[in-house]
Amino acid sequence: MVKPKKVLDTKLWDKFANDLEVQLAILKQGTKIAFFVGECMEKYMKLALKEAYKAFDKDEVPIGALIVLDGKVIARAHNLRELKENAIAHAEILCIQKACKKLD
Repeated sequence: MVKPKKVLDTKLWDKFANDLEVQLAILKQGTKIAFFVGECMEKYMKLALKEAYKAFDKDEVPIGALIVLDGKVIARAHNLRELKENAIAHAEILCIQKACKKLD
């Protein structure tokens, strides 16, 4: 994977140059670098998949999304485009909207 331009700690990035899972999980929060690897990453992926299954059960495109802040899930959602007859009712958009409401 090519090093993103915004990675602040290049030594840390280079340390995990051969670990795609870790590189994909590096999140920049201000000046902090947070890692979600192994069991933690798997836990969040399972939660996103649960949301995707909810969409599938509603005959939607099976996509789920969640937002994690400080290790806690603050929002989760799944596609509702067909059910709501709304072209922007994507899982990601709905999830961001929920997170914004929660953080206000």
